[in-house]
Amino acid sequence: MGVPVVAKLGNSFASRVSGAILTAIGLPEWVADGNAGYVDLALKFAASPDYLTTMRHELPARIDGSVAGNPAAYTRAVEDAYRAFWRRYCASVEGN
Repeated sequence: MGVPVVAKLGNSFASRVSGAILTAIGLPEWVADGNAGYVDLALKFAASPDYLTTMRHELPARIDGSVAGNPAAYTRAVEDAYRAFWRRYCASVEGN
């Protein structure tokens, strides 16, 4: 605990959600597209202990400051997305 994980995007729910969470807290550089990228990222971060120490201190504030770590902000974002979907749907129906 205390440092982000390296995520590899794939088809599973776990791989997609871990990538989404890392992106939501402002760490998209921790997400790899494939096996080679995953290994490269893991080696890169493992070779940077000072960076990992900094990340251990910054991570709680990153999470708290993101939509992913703030239930009220997350709820507002989901509600805004639903409204946008609904408006887009209504506009497409009215155009037919």
